[in-house]
Amino acid sequence: MPKKHKFPEPSDYQKKDPLVFCPNDRVVKLYNEATGQKRKSIAKKVIEWFKEEAPKHGWIDSFELPVVQKPTKSAGFVLFNPTLVKVEHHLITIKSSPED
Repeated sequence: MPKKHKFPEPSDYQKKDPLVFCPNDRVVKLYNEATGQKRKSIAKKVIEWFKEEAPKHGWIDSFELPVVQKPTKSAGFVLFNPTLVKVEHHLITIKSSPED
């Protein structure tokens, strides 16, 4: 059966977009399709899986964002576009264009 949800890839977005947000509901759907599980919310296993998968799909890194009202809950992940983001020792520099 074909997958309904495709893991996001940097090529799916404009080169001018340094960061892309993947909300937690999509992260859970991607996890369930990839693993055959039926999770309803983000859990430690899902977070670890997503962080391992992001680089396999061309992202430099991913960062889990908390929900404003509940800092212990996950809102989803920010994915760092390799054409505009350079990560050095956990220092993130966002370039103004791919040529920089």
